[in-house]
This record gives sequence, C-alpha cells and structure tokens, in this order.
Amino acid sequence: MTTHAQSGGPRRVVVGLRSATQVAPSIEAATTLAQAIEAELVGLFVEDEAVIDLAGLPFAQALSVGAGEPCRLEADMILKAFSLAATDMKRRLSTNAQRAHLKWSFTCQRGEWRQTVQAVAKREDFVVLCDEPALFEIRAHLRDMRTMLAHAHGLLVASGLRAGKRKGPVVVIDDGDALGGKTVQMAQRIAAALQAPLHLFAIADSDAAAGEISQRAQRLCPAGTTLTVQRFPPGATDMLASAILHESPAFVVADLDGEPFTDDRAARRILTAAQAPVVFMSH
Repeated sequence: MTTHAQSGGPRRVVVGLRSATQVAPSIEAATTLAQAIEAELVGLFVEDEAVIDLAGLPFAQALSVGAGEPCRLEADMILKAFSLAATDMKRRLSTNAQRAHLKWSFTCQRGEWRQTVQAVAKREDFVVLCDEPALFEIRAHLRDMRTMLAHAHGLLVASGLRAGKRKGPVVVIDDGDALGGKTVQMAQRIAAALQAPLHLFAIADSDAAAGEISQRAQRLCPAGTTLTVQRFPPGATDMLASAILHESPAFVVADLDGEPFTDDRAARRILTAAQAPVVFMSH
C-alpha cells in the first residue's frame, strides 16, 4: 500500500514549542494529524532569545510562587526553566508518538521563535502553531500564519485548545475553489483517524453551486463515506461561526486564502468559534 507520505504528501508534522505553549492539547492535535497522514512527528523547542535578553535588563525581576519578595531575574534562571520545559515537552511528545506508533524526534534551538520554526520546516511539511495570541495581536498572528503557510504544505493552528479529545465531527469548509479538493481529502483522512463524522460546510451563492461542491467532495471521499452537507451564503460569517460553535468539532479543515478567511475579522470570528484544531492547506 502506498502511504500519503510516499505519494508526495507531507512527510513531517513540525510542532513549534516554547515555554508558554499549552502543551497537552497541542501535541495531541499534532499527533492526530501525523497519524492521519502517516507522517513523522517532529518536536522543535525554541529557547526564545527575547526572553533570555530580558534577563539582562536592570529592572527585570521574577516572583516565585509562595515567595514574598521578587528577586532579580538572571539568565541562568531562564535557561533552567527552558531546560525543564523542554524535558517535559519531549516526554509528552514521545508518549503520544509511541502510543500512535509514529516515528518522532525532538530538538532544541535558540532564536526568534517564528523565524526558527520557519527555518526548520520544509515545503513538504505541516507546521503546528500552538500559541494563543492576545486580542490585539490577532492581525499580526494571521499575517504570520499566511507567511508560514506560504513555505509549508499545510498549517495546523492549535491555539486555545482544551485538553481531552473532542467528540464532534470533522468540519471542512469549502467555497468551491481549486484548493477545495485538498481540504476535503485532508478532512476525510482526519475523520477516518478519529472515527468521526465528516461535515461539509459549502459556501455558495446558490443551491446549484453548493451541489457541485458536494458532488466533488463525494467523488474524492472513499466509497461508503457518510458526508453531511450544509450550505452557507458568502459573507455569512456569523451564521457560519454559530454553526461551527454548535457542532463543537473535533477538527476544522479550511483554505486560509478562501472564504471566509480572506477577511481578518471573519477569520478571527471563525477561529474563536472553532475552539478546536484548525488545519489550513496550501496551494
């Protein structure tokens, strides 16, 4: 049997980690994706130079739990914290990978986080972003996502996740463009790995257009796949977000360059509603 990796698909799922990462749900999502596409799971822990540089500032202080007074923040304190975090993340990643019978590796590098992750990832890889941006950072976050996706096979946004497997369906958003076939095939693989239902949210301005999207999806899925289809008109962001929130999906698969993600406000609304791993495919 030819695997997805052997047929030219992604060969690695690169998980970008740092000390502030919500580890458990992010690694769990990355493991599911790697299992679905039969790829190697690669953990990359980045010792963020900006945090290390902070220790050199005269006003930098640290307050330990239970301590009455703050103490001066020293570089060796940060390096020790990095070492402890990396050890914990490596243990979690190896446990998940071995449970899923995946090949895995784990490395540490020092540098600026996003640049380091982008430098390690290759064009045929999936990249996993785990950090939760502050509200005022969402536009920069979306810009970084688009930049990262331009240099990778796909992107898994695993921010804001809760630990524990979600029981909902895998939702694929398809606006009928050329990339829609890749999103449907990826969603089907993830649904099969999770043994979850597959729901297609077709964004179309007519029933006929929605029917064409649905027919293409049916052709691309293996025989016997049960596909639930729901149509949404273009621009109906709130309606789409409400439907996603109602479904409580296990995964969402979409095109970052397609409807509704071309608009930053709409993208933020959908990402917030999903509360689940979101996979974006590249062209």
